[in-house]
Amino acid sequence: MEIRIIGGSHAAIACATRAREEYPDARIVIYEKNKNIGFIAQSIPLYLSGNTNFLKMSSYTTVSELENLGILVRTQFSVTDIDMTNKTFKVVDLVENSESEDRYDKLILAMGSYPSLPLVQGEFREKLFIIKNYVDAERIKRFMRTSRSVIIIGGGAIGVEIAQLMNNAKIETTLIHASDNILNRYLDQEVAEDVQKTLALRGIDIVTNSVVTDIKEETIENTNIHEGNV
Repeated sequence: MEIRIIGGSHAAIACATRAREEYPDARIVIYEKNKNIGFIAQSIPLYLSGNTNFLKMSSYTTVSELENLGILVRTQFSVTDIDMTNKTFKVVDLVENSESEDRYDKLILAMGSYPSLPLVQGEFREKLFIIKNYVDAERIKRFMRTSRSVIIIGGGAIGVEIAQLMNNAKIETTLIHASDNILNRYLDQEVAEDVQKTLALRGIDIVTNSVVTDIKEETIENTNIHEGNV
């Protein structure tokens, strides 16, 4: 049996290992357009804080570990077209810039999630960062070397961690959150309020009960970070 998995997310890896258990004789191939698989976005704050083991901690598995299970992993490959009738698809090698075709008996789509930015208007993406993958982490690291102010949209776990890192780096930090308290999905109200007061005492400007409805270039005076899915 030919099993193909598009995407290198956590779900993709789980599907691949489970498929190997269920179909020990199947040929399983994962296609991922990025260099890394199973990237853990929650590890980005570790990288920004200077953790030297970031690459080891940013994924819970490696290509070699999967290939030891008989699962072929093709990173930096992009699937461009799927023919559901004939069970084939086209794939582009992003390094060699070459196209080929592959076939499948079972196809799994597990590309993971990525924040949608419908509120963003204007060409200023160099000022807007997503907390999602390794490339994002590198861009934010460079930004921290020269920035003086930042706005963080989202007071979840990663948003709060990033706010603290920016504040520690002497960057003027504003955190915008839609609910009454930050970390409302993680902590009881009393504890969340204590954390919020502590951050405010450290100089982080926290704006709650506020929803960002529009982002335009002419209104942006600070660089913005939009919290990725946690």
